[in-house]
Amino acid sequence: MRPDNLANNNYRRQQALSEARMERSQALIDITEGLLESWDVILDACQPHGIAFRKISLRQLLLARPHAGKAAAKRDLHRLAVLLELQHDPSWTIGWLIDPRAGQRRIHAWQELHREHTPPWDGFPLAPGR
Repeated sequence: MRPDNLANNNYRRQQALSEARMERSQALIDITEGLLESWDVILDACQPHGIAFRKISLRQLLLARPHAGKAAAKRDLHRLAVLLELQHDPSWTIGWLIDPRAGQRRIHAWQELHREHTPPWDGFPLAPGR
């Protein structure tokens, strides 16, 4: 390979990496501003054009939510680990979440994590008032 081709390939690779970082950053900003939901980014990561989103860590995704803090993100990641019967791993990413080898188990646990939990009646688990 000629040196000018090598330099050109390195330039293109650096350009692609920079564009992917910008896409990830913009997605997280859009979540924080309320323009997107985290679920939108996960769905985009499943598409060929959204491959860059697969590197976003689940912690970053949780922290990007409006009014979310570190304690809430830590609690949600712990709940996810409990649902999956795994030890929490800080390297969990959207790519890990949507990995088809998991048989959708991880994505179902993520959905359960974000499902609205409403009690069957006021004052639950105490007996309903009359």
